[in-house]
Amino acid sequence: KTLFYSEEYAAAVKELNLFISGTDNDYDRAKARLYLARSYIELEEFSKSVRLLNMKDVRHYFPDEAQFWAEFATARLK
Repeated sequence: KTLFYSEEYAAAVKELNLFISGTDNDYDRAKARLYLARSYIELEEFSKSVRLLNMKDVRHYFPDEAQFWAEFATARLK
């Protein structure tokens, strides 16, 4: 999260992927996926973002944010 807010999106992607693979907490994994998706949006990798935002756990724990950002990213797909 710190890297994301520091606008270090490529580094955030690496750290978030490591975190996701190392946690068994569903809520924390979903939150990390949400930040990962947002990082991909900032890196203009919209299809990766949409895939993450449509994951069942992200939709379950963060329905409003997932919907908003999925629509945002989908509108920017080329």
